[in-house]
Amino acid sequence: MARAVWCGLARRLLRVMGKPERTENRPAPEGPVARRRPDTAKVEEAVGFRPRVTLDEGLAGTAAWYSAHPRA
Repeated sequence: MARAVWCGLARRLLRVMGKPERTENRPAPEGPVARRRPDTAKVEEAVGFRPRVTLDEGLAGTAAWYSAHPRA
């Protein structure tokens, strides 16, 4: 399941960047964290945080920033 989530995220990022949707499946990196998927409902409940942009809007903004700042 986690691999499908990451591939989907990679495809969305490539789409908002206007790049071809080519992904390559590789084994997950080794490390102490087996799963990297935060539960944002806990943050919303604890501090009242709610995102103001959609995932695609955030990806597009991030991609635009990095395109404008290639040395960052």
